[in-house]
Amino acid sequence: MVTQLARIIIPPSLVFWLNIAFIQFGYYLIWPQADRIFHFAGGLVISIALVEFLRLLKKRFLKSKKTIDFLFDILLVIATTALIAAVWEFGEFALDRLFDMHLQGNTIDTTEDLFLGIMGGMTTTLMVVFRERMVKKLI
Repeated sequence: MVTQLARIIIPPSLVFWLNIAFIQFGYYLIWPQADRIFHFAGGLVISIALVEFLRLLKKRFLKSKKTIDFLFDILLVIATTALIAAVWEFGEFALDRLFDMHLQGNTIDTTEDLFLGIMGGMTTTLMVVFRERMVKKLI
């Protein structure tokens, strides 16, 4: 259980705090492309955490052998990742307005950020689907 909780909490926390360090120490000014990497990585680790969270919920609370439909799980992970990416962009917008932090360039930058976050989530779901199919072939 502790291992599963670590898989849920640690990866998003690392990306979050690295992002904060890049903002605080001005690394984005030195290497602006890091913004794209962080948005993709953010979507990736958030969706990994969501997949692990769903597995934990199913293991602990679903007593029947029948699990929630696999397609529903995938759509839930992608949709939740997209929601978190949107909330992140709202946070950047609020910080720009309140503290003039210059986190958002323009609407193109915001759209790219959302796209990359969602692509990170979709990459995770594709990896999970591929892994599940490989496991079924081995069984």
